[in-house]
Amino acid sequence: MFKALFILFMVFSIFSIECKKTKKGSLAPQFSSMGDDGKKHSLADYKGKKVILYFYPKDDSAWCTQEAQGFRDHFEIFKKNNIEILGISCDSVETHKAFKAKHNLPFTLLSDPKSKIFKLYGAKGLLINSRISYLINESGIILHVFSNINSKTHAEDVLKYLGIKFKAISATSCNIN
Repeated sequence: MFKALFILFMVFSIFSIECKKTKKGSLAPQFSSMGDDGKKHSLADYKGKKVILYFYPKDDSAWCTQEAQGFRDHFEIFKKNNIEILGISCDSVETHKAFKAKHNLPFTLLSDPKSKIFKLYGAKGLLINSRISYLINESGIILHVFSNINSKTHAEDVLKYLGIKFKAISATSCNIN
């Protein structure tokens, strides 16, 4: 019994370190980061719009690609509802550019090579950074934290949470090649 609990604790510790858990109802931590467009982006740039700030571990990995494609496939619905999508990982701007082009992603990808923003939002893991998203309102307050993410349905889960109607897209439409 002790051995099983110890192993469970170690697995949890390896994959998720809660640095500073950013919570629903709190002011979203301010940051600035280079985007795939070569420009510096800050959260303040998006004041007056809702923002889905989604943290993901790695460009072009299967689950991260599925998640990005879900946001891509529903992008027009988010845009119509004045919601900005910002993806963030530790990958370089160059890697983001290639990932964005390869999968025709219409939203901004931010680079956090030293995991400063991951740490700021409590998404920094020991070996693998967390897959977590924050829905931020027009005034910079966190409306919701999505932490148990299904990469295939994440974009739709955000839309459902917001009560926005959409046409469901088959998970098989996501091409991860």
